[in-house]
Formats: sequence, structure tokens, C-alpha cells
Amino acid sequence: MIFFIFITSYFKIGKANTFNRIFVKTYNQITKVEINTNKSDTKIKKEFKAFNIYSEDHEGHILLALNLFEKNKIFGIGPKGFKHYCRKVNYTPKIGICSTHPHNILIQIVLELGLIGLAFYIIAAIFVLFNFFKSIVRQKFNYDYLAFYSITLGLIINLFPFIPGGNFFNNWISIILYYNIGLYLYSYKKCILK
Repeated sequence: MIFFIFITSYFKIGKANTFNRIFVKTYNQITKVEINTNKSDTKIKKEFKAFNIYSEDHEGHILLALNLFEKNKIFGIGPKGFKHYCRKVNYTPKIGICSTHPHNILIQIVLELGLIGLAFYIIAAIFVLFNFFKSIVRQKFNYDYLAFYSITLGLIINLFPFIPGGNFFNNWISIILYYNIGLYLYSYKKCILK
């Protein structure tokens, strides 16, 4: 699978240069060194640039989201409120960068659902982590527990708060997330509640 992903990313398939978009752009965003791979340049040119925790665009989304959060801290601005605000200002806000969502699950929950939504997120995270560590302490490694560990790690990865992410209220992300939650609840009942 890794070989297939590398090969399809390296060779130009279609109109987009996927190797440049996936590898070079990501490398440029997470390091202090920028690689320039223009077709006219025969050698790779490296330039020093300032370090960003996220890319400048992702930081702009977070700045805008935190600015909007100040307007309604308790209930947030509502699901898909980030997109509606950006449409209202024609995608040119005074602070930050507009998009359809803030590209971070935790920031989107805080912004669009407020502190009440954040409370649910924290309770769910504590529940998942507590049961994960509780099952590890039991030191059971049969098939049911290994499935439970895998499903729990999938939830943790999908809802990890410190990486850029998709739109929490998007249908595609919801399918992945809620399917994993259903598997988690089944596995939880099978492993933890017995």
C-alpha cells in the first residue's frame, strides 16, 4: 500500500502535480527550509524562512476562528457558522484567512459549538482515553482487545486536537467518524462492560 501511494504520488497522474502538493509543500510548511522545485530550475534551491507551527493559511484560519469565538463563547456561532461568516464578508476578513471551516477539529468545535460543545468533546476524550488505559492495565491481548485498541487509536487520530483536520460537520468526515464511533461502542460493550 505504501509503495502504491508513493508511486502514484511521484508520477504525475492527471493535471495536478501530486508529488509537489503532498511531499514538497508539506516539507516546506513544517520545516524552516523551503524547497523550490520549479520546472525551469534544474537543481533544488533551499531558502531559510520563519518557522510556523502550522502553515500560514492554517494559522490564519485559527486566528479568524478565535476572533469569531469572542462574539459568542457559550453557544458558539453555530454549525457551519465559519463558512457563513466568510460568505458574509466575501472571503476577505479583517483578521485571518477565510475558508469553509477552520481546518482543526478542536477549534471548529469551540468556535461553532462554544464552551458547551467543548465540554462534550472533553468528556468524550476523557471517556475514550480512560477506557483505553484501563484496558491496557488489564493486559489482555486477545482479538477483541486488539480490535478495541485499533478502534480507539482510530478515534484518537481522527479527533486529535493539535493537527490540522477536516470539517467536523462535513458528510465525508462524519461517515468516517460515526462509523468508527459505532465500532467503538460495540467493542467497548464487548471488552470493557463484560
